[in-house]
Amino acid sequence: MADRAQGNISFQPIVTIAADSDADAVDAIHHNINKSLGGKLTFTVADGDDNWFYAPNVIAVNASQELFGASDNVTDLAGASGDQSNGPNEAAGAAVTFTDDSLADCDADKLWFLFIENTGTSDTSNTSTTNSVYFNLDGGTAAYGTPDQIEVAAGEAWMGRVNGPVLSNIFIITAQARGAGAAETVNESTSVRCTVAAIIEDVA
Repeated sequence: MADRAQGNISFQPIVTIAADSDADAVDAIHHNINKSLGGKLTFTVADGDDNWFYAPNVIAVNASQELFGASDNVTDLAGASGDQSNGPNEAAGAAVTFTDDSLADCDADKLWFLFIENTGTSDTSNTSTTNSVYFNLDGGTAAYGTPDQIEVAAGEAWMGRVNGPVLSNIFIITAQARGAGAAETVNESTSVRCTVAAIIEDVA
């Protein structure tokens, strides 16, 4: 037995058959695929240096910022991990902590598993938003419309194993939902509240 993150992912390949004069449009499973596709994910911690991180109220904004970086005001997002006695967000500038209240070193500690949910709200008062969040793991500026970003749309979640990027190399931004082939237009400024969970290696 060991600490681990377990999950499932699945999707249906849906095609829409166009309406004609005798029938309405109808959705169907793509006939070449002919089934739902999915699989399991299990990430097991390597040793006692791997720690849980949890922040239920990450308020991402329309500016590229470090998701975990202690130098950015995104830390009133990521600082929400651990002790929640000060409310759903710690004060802006709070140190990034693990769920055991030990401190993370954002310039050294490594990410191995990440879960991000876009709650479809912009704040802890549950104000609705249709904005997406975009993030990357390579230290580049998070930006709408660049190809190395992962998009998480309103009401959606993303999870996966990652290959140990240092925390300070993970950047996040909010912007309008893009969609397949959508033209790039002006970014919207609405913030997005996310829930973030992670397994992070404490390298100290």
